[in-house]
Amino acid sequence: MMFDKTIRIPIDRIGSIVGKSGKTKLWIEQKCNVKLDVDSRSGEVHISSDSETSNPLLAVDLVQSIAHGFSQLSTSNLLDEDKFLSIIDLTQHFKKSSHSISRIKSRVIGQNGKARKVMEEISNTNISVYGHSISIIGSYEQIKLVENAINLLISGAQHKTAYDLLQKSRTQSKLDRMQLWEDGPVVEN
Repeated sequence: MMFDKTIRIPIDRIGSIVGKSGKTKLWIEQKCNVKLDVDSRSGEVHISSDSETSNPLLAVDLVQSIAHGFSQLSTSNLLDEDKFLSIIDLTQHFKKSSHSISRIKSRVIGQNGKARKVMEEISNTNISVYGHSISIIGSYEQIKLVENAINLLISGAQHKTAYDLLQKSRTQSKLDRMQLWEDGPVVEN
């Protein structure tokens, strides 16, 4: 399968893509069986592969997640096939109003990072606020819950309302798992 794609990332994230002594770049190449060419002047990352065993779409997600502020450790969660990357572009909500974007980013981060940390802990996700975007790594269900909580914050709701939404969903998920465990498999004699 031939794959060839170029992604433009912020210049200040090039070092994170390459990593110390090229380790992050090599990690992505090995995990996905792709070739990365990084242009530090333009901010372009070229991803290519001609191998049947490659996973170039995962490589795109890994590069995108690092470009949106995640560390390699957080990004490695994407290696789990049940984890995905979601990017909320705040310019879609505020049409490039830098004051509004800054206000929303501040609300999502919270004082000393508290709001972001609480949402991550309750939802078991990774959240990054970088540039004009908010990015989430988690399962599909976890991402949807966090997106709903962030939309509440964007619309002006209190942090407690967003936390309560996440907590109720987490509790319901635990109850659903317990019910499945209690029901157990049906064994016929």
